[in-house]
Amino acid sequence: TKHYNEEIVISELAKKVSFSYYYFITLFKNYTGMAPKKFIQKTRIEKAKEMLINTDDSVQSILESVGYTVPKHFFKLFKEIVGLSPLEYRKKYGNKKESDKT
Repeated sequence: TKHYNEEIVISELAKKVSFSYYYFITLFKNYTGMAPKKFIQKTRIEKAKEMLINTDDSVQSILESVGYTVPKHFFKLFKEIVGLSPLEYRKKYGNKKESDKT
């Protein structure tokens, strides 16, 4: 999960470990329970959720820092995985530090 924000090409990962593309996907799925693409998406969205709660960074800045370049794609994926838009998520769960003080 160290390079989640970089462009990741599954076929290149497979080559790096000297596996065929399909064998790599099969092994990865057996080990993690999900396909590499889904794993990367989940990892990026989890990091975005953390940043939405713990920073005041703009959603644009957050989506870029977790590896997305197309906002529309990020918003659609975030809503699909989380069930809320990034702004709704921040409004609902953000600034916990503020509410803990009262």
